[in-house]
Amino acid sequence: MKRIYVISILSIVLTSCASPYKIPLDMDASKPIGFTIVDNRSESDKTGGNRSLLITNCEYAIKDIGDADLQPSKLDILKVKLQREFGSQLDGKVVTLNRFRIVLNNRLSFRRQVGGRHQGLIPDAMIGSGCVASPRIEGGYALTDNPQGLPSFTVIIRGNVGSAKFDIKHFETSETVDSTLSRNKDNVLPRVIDNAINKVLPEIRRQI
Repeated sequence: MKRIYVISILSIVLTSCASPYKIPLDMDASKPIGFTIVDNRSESDKTGGNRSLLITNCEYAIKDIGDADLQPSKLDILKVKLQREFGSQLDGKVVTLNRFRIVLNNRLSFRRQVGGRHQGLIPDAMIGSGCVASPRIEGGYALTDNPQGLPSFTVIIRGNVGSAKFDIKHFETSETVDSTLSRNKDNVLPRVIDNAINKVLPEIRRQI
């Protein structure tokens, strides 16, 4: 019985985290761009991936969304948005991108799934242990910002256009886990990315 229980828990964790995350975004990255973009992001920003499949780990059910998980890529999305917003104002300029990280946090939602299917001291300990929500973890949050523990996205964008610097962090929740998944054509990630980049644009506009 104990072996079946462990396998059952492991099955929930693996099936929850293993689905592909391809999101088509309605943005045309093929139009000519009048500026140069230098990509100084870390490899972890580019590649993404699940942080941990261990439910007691502080980064369980937190996933970094990589470039390959988006169509078009994060870099191309930013290019298009900047071109649409500024047009010829950026012609000949260099845009340096130091960070563009998107983090999906389903930690509490997945833990509750385990609690809903299993009862007893072991699942209670697994669900209640460790840092359930922590702003110290990138992609984490304070419970005051998300008291219901809803699925959330955190977007961090940092860089500069010449001497004009931008550095934003955008946090947004989703009502359901399903609305964060790529297989759902109405997933919220395109909206989240738009809202994040819309915070970058005025920072640049004030300085150029």
